[in-house]
Amino acid sequence: MLNFLKKYGVNILFAIVGIIFVAKFHDSNAFSWTDLLPGFGLYCLLSVITGLRFYSLLKLTENIHLSLAEIISIPARMNLFSYVLPFKGGGIWLIWYLKTRYGLGFIKSLGMAFQNASLAISLLLLLVVNHYASMNFQSMLWTALLLILLINAVIFITRRSIGHHVRLGVVIYDLILSLLYLSVTCILPMSLFEVSTEQSLVFAALIISSSLIKITPGNIGVLEGMAAIASIWYQDSGFLQFVAFFRLLSLLHATTFGIGSVLLNKPAQVKDQ
Repeated sequence: MLNFLKKYGVNILFAIVGIIFVAKFHDSNAFSWTDLLPGFGLYCLLSVITGLRFYSLLKLTENIHLSLAEIISIPARMNLFSYVLPFKGGGIWLIWYLKTRYGLGFIKSLGMAFQNASLAISLLLLLVVNHYASMNFQSMLWTALLLILLINAVIFITRRSIGHHVRLGVVIYDLILSLLYLSVTCILPMSLFEVSTEQSLVFAALIISSSLIKITPGNIGVLEGMAAIASIWYQDSGFLQFVAFFRLLSLLHATTFGIGSVLLNKPAQVKDQ
């Protein structure tokens, strides 16, 4: 317990102070301050799932074992640097970290930086199909699963055909974690607003698919622009409200766990595997 507090005490303290600060000065008409804590908890869970995906991919493909601290801190620092650097700032930092810490080459670490690409493409296609087909939740869910499986199968076959050795078990394990990530992203709007399951899946698809277009630091403006377009498409202003809340959670995570991880991080040195 003492070791845990030494490692994460600063992060937890920053998080508590940040939540209290936002709760004190936020617009009470937009959402209840009591929504911050469960919302922040779900956002942190998404971050941990991302860390677990890094852990499984590195362990199964490169025999690199990330520590628990890295599983928690790497996604947090990626989120922080995404607001510091343009384009995929978090991905740029990840490539640098894996190179300096574990000696992982650029090409191998590049795939880690774009790990959500197949899921994002699948959900972007889902948004387009749903706009024209007006599907119910069950149809949307099966369509999403079909698109995710299809795109992952195409990527797997393509990589194998060009000589990249990819184990099927790695793909399946990452696919399971991807679906878990999608599920938690769907739960997030349902826990904060009175939305249907269909709306929650559309909200989740919007958030994840926006990661394909990384132009500005933190994707600021891009996500909000996509939310504005979705609001017009679906005649629902809830998209803008949810994106505003999601942005708040992202910034809170970056300024608490992100900054805390940087302050506690020791200079990276290449580790022998």
